[in-house]
Amino acid sequence: MIKKLSKKIQVLLVGAKGEEFFFNDFKPFSNNTISLVGKNSIIEQSTIVKNARAVVCTDSALGHIAAAVNTPVFVLIVVEDAPCKTSLNKVFLIRVNLPCSPCYKTFVMKACQDNIYMKSISTQMVLDALSLANIT
Repeated sequence: MIKKLSKKIQVLLVGAKGEEFFFNDFKPFSNNTISLVGKNSIIEQSTIVKNARAVVCTDSALGHIAAAVNTPVFVLIVVEDAPCKTSLNKVFLIRVNLPCSPCYKTFVMKACQDNIYMKSISTQMVLDALSLANIT
């Protein structure tokens, strides 16, 4: 998804210190992708999110921050703990229905060795959601 998006728009990656390894599989990044993972405080990340065209994330602090500052947010989500949607912001939930979901904080999640839920959310699903919202 990062490679496909970076062909259309600049992609900025953010995350907390210690999360750098999550992005190793996506390297090398294209020239239109900038990684700030592990390089910013939560305050700095909030400013980045506020000034972004959109945020794509899992259900995390960044998604809730994006919703709070009215940046369109596309959340790859398993549970019903989505960022708060209001008349002022745009929150898009990208999810799949699997027989084992929702599994968050259950024995099913603890036993899962493959993270099939997140693997079932395709790049095309995210790109389609961004396109429908006129982001790409």
